[in-house]
Amino acid sequence: MGKAKERMIDSAAGDGAKGKGPAALGVARMEADKSYKGIGPLLKNVIRSTDAAAWEQIKTKIDYTYQHVDTALSALNKETGFLSQVRARIDQGQKLFFKPNLVSIETINPYTHLPLPGTLATTEWPFVAAVMRWFHDKGGISYYQMSLGDAASISTMLAVHYAHIKKNGRPMTTEAIIEGRSGDFYGGWGFCFVRRYLAEASDASLGDDPMQGLEERG
Repeated sequence: MGKAKERMIDSAAGDGAKGKGPAALGVARMEADKSYKGIGPLLKNVIRSTDAAAWEQIKTKIDYTYQHVDTALSALNKETGFLSQVRARIDQGQKLFFKPNLVSIETINPYTHLPLPGTLATTEWPFVAAVMRWFHDKGGISYYQMSLGDAASISTMLAVHYAHIKKNGRPMTTEAIIEGRSGDFYGGWGFCFVRRYLAEASDASLGDDPMQGLEERG
């Protein structure tokens, strides 16, 4: 077979030759038991009894994930310098957008507060928390310069379903499904816990409040 010809491409991320050289990778090996595994039962205790010890265990697990995310992404940044490109676009007024794979957005059971079957098809919220913290701490990107979303097709259906379970108080919205919380009602994905982790991991004196907007959404 003859050697494939390079094809030039134009994109918002830059111009270049498709398939030119191997792709850069940043890799870290994690132990599941120290990372996301076991967070579900701990979160149930946090929701039902505001268990401070359980929340500290969750934070320890996310910290572990963050350390390994740092290993992988810092190596990738050293090779490619992608952070400078991201910051340049942020300086132009764009936002850093995170798209978790919300295939099954109902990861917190509204009745038991335990993980639902199919949760593993969805990006774990603790992992998203670690990645967002990395871009904040290592990339110098404020949380108000970040956004998150997905086109989860069942979110509208779940909002109606949860409204029947909840019965009173503020109406359920698709945003509340992503947050995993509306008032004292819990069910959905869990971004409100991403916010809580980031708030506690951040320096409040910098005025960068990850909790801002939670009450409006949930």
